[in-house]
Parts: sequence; structure tokens; C-alpha cells
Amino acid sequence: MKPKLQVSEAQTQKAIREYLEYNKWKIHKLTIPRYSKGKGLPDLLCLKGEILLFAEIKSPTVYYKATKEQEQFFEDLRKVRHLKGGVFRSIEEVKEILGV
Repeated sequence: MKPKLQVSEAQTQKAIREYLEYNKWKIHKLTIPRYSKGKGLPDLLCLKGEILLFAEIKSPTVYYKATKEQEQFFEDLRKVRHLKGGVFRSIEEVKEILGV
């Protein structure tokens, strides 16, 4: 019997990134600084037109579950009804974009 080939998470992510980029998505790798408490942040932020996609990549041949923090991130994300963003240099600028 032939052994099953192992496909790494890095290989899977590369293939997904290439597919999305070929289809005109803008891809941003999300990284968490070691000093951050940002556990649960997915691997990629992907943008195309009016679509914002957060993607957590796992290997298709080795079963790894998402962490509790990742599951919570996606649960929280499903509740989002408005998306805002910007470059902020003061609390006032934050308040302005939030309409406060």
C-alpha cells in the first residue's frame, strides 16, 4: 500500500494564496507579535470588492482543530454588521470614524 502524502499547512496556505491572488484578491498575512495577546487571529485577511474574508489555514492531510481563540474569533466575526477601519493618530480620529 502506498503511504499517504502529507501536505503541510505552509503548502496549503501557498496554494490558497496563489488561487486567491490569481482571482484578483488582495491578500494580507496576519501576524501576531510575541508580546501581543491577539491569540485567535486567523492567518490571512483577504479583500475583493465588497468582500472581506478572514482565513485560518490548516493542512488537509493532518487534522488540527482550530484553537479555542480562533473559534471565538470566528464566532465574534459572524456577529459583525458594520466594518470600519482607518489610520488613527488620536482618540478624536477614532471617535470620528465611529461617529461618536
